[in-house]
Amino acid sequence: MGQGLNPNTITSLVIVGVASAVAWSLWRGATFVRLYVLVLLILGGLIVATVSQLLGIAGVAEGASLFVIGFSFAGWASNPDLWRTELRRDLDRTVLYARFRPRDLRSWEAWLKLVDRIGARYAALVYLAVVTMGITIAAATVPAAATGADRTPMVLALAPVVFFALLSAWHLYRGARRLVPGA
Repeated sequence: MGQGLNPNTITSLVIVGVASAVAWSLWRGATFVRLYVLVLLILGGLIVATVSQLLGIAGVAEGASLFVIGFSFAGWASNPDLWRTELRRDLDRTVLYARFRPRDLRSWEAWLKLVDRIGARYAALVYLAVVTMGITIAAATVPAAATGADRTPMVLALAPVVFFALLSAWHLYRGARRLVPGA
């Protein structure tokens, strides 16, 4: 007989629906989620997936992984102009030579200050290193029970996240080169 919708299916549908709405808004150029927040959501999802996997909470780990993958796909729809506009908006209220403050972490301000100090290339590499660490740790916590050929597809499922990390690092680098003097 009919099985109905279980909570995991409903959660998956909600995640895919919200990620699709974010992708659509990014594609149209009018985002209701800032790109900075999107990056934080992806990193937070990687942390939740990792911790859930380590604690053996498979349902939460699967949902967090779907969240990360879905929002990474959504991030693909962004274009360089969106990244540049967001960086410009944050640069307008940033004093680049000022010291780092915890408040700077609420936007691209800390990253822009880093660009001012070490250059756009190295700042993009620092960004990429942080995201890559999150991806690597998440991939390393794929259940030990999934070995050999069974583990490979689960690790490869993080490929959209890797592509988003590379794409966003490139957009950030290009935006900083155009906006920050001497970057």
